[in-house]
Amino acid sequence: MTALFAGFALGLMGSLHCIGMCGPLALMVPGNAERGWFTNALLYNGGRILTYATIGLLFGWLGRGLQLSGLQQALSIAAGVLMLLLVAVPRLDASLKRSIPVPQHLLSKYIARMVHRRDGLGVLGLGLLNGFLPCGLVYVALIGALTMANAAQGAFFMALFGLGTVPALLSLRLLGNVVPANLRVRSRKALPILMVVMGLVFVLRGSGLDIPYLSPVIGQVVGAQGHCASP
Repeated sequence: MTALFAGFALGLMGSLHCIGMCGPLALMVPGNAERGWFTNALLYNGGRILTYATIGLLFGWLGRGLQLSGLQQALSIAAGVLMLLLVAVPRLDASLKRSIPVPQHLLSKYIARMVHRRDGLGVLGLGLLNGFLPCGLVYVALIGALTMANAAQGAFFMALFGLGTVPALLSLRLLGNVVPANLRVRSRKALPILMVVMGLVFVLRGSGLDIPYLSPVIGQVVGAQGHCASP
């Protein structure tokens, strides 16, 4: 459960990074007489969270297979080390985004279409597509989803991650011109601290130190489940 809510913490603190990456799209969310801006913002962010959760479902399912293969502990440690490296070597963030193929031209084309639509489906579609935008922080979260015990937990982890990014993106529209730029820059410095904490959590989780919730012995848990399932 600790690892699950680590997704929310990652999204909450990482949302300072999201303001720079996704802020311009969030500011394009329209408001009109039928639906106020807040309703549209909920549709937009709901679309993002739905995309994250759907991808998290897939990664959690893959993680379940790795767990049954006895590889999940090593993967958890690798995920933690990657988070620590992203802090120590900032250039890795750009390299990570370049290494994952995303059809940018198609994505940009359909995002432009959604931006020009004024109905609820257009706003929801904008959020859904935004969830596929290349983002190093999202990739780190997906690695976290890959270390979850099953598909449902992977989806829940990513949904919590997306939910954690919502307050900052909502505040951007309401307070974007009020919060001093230098304060926003200083606030982003909290992200590396969170990344280090998250990295250590995943390293501990994969180390199998038999610490309840934080560092369970995953191999023994899987073995126990298999024993219980036997006739």
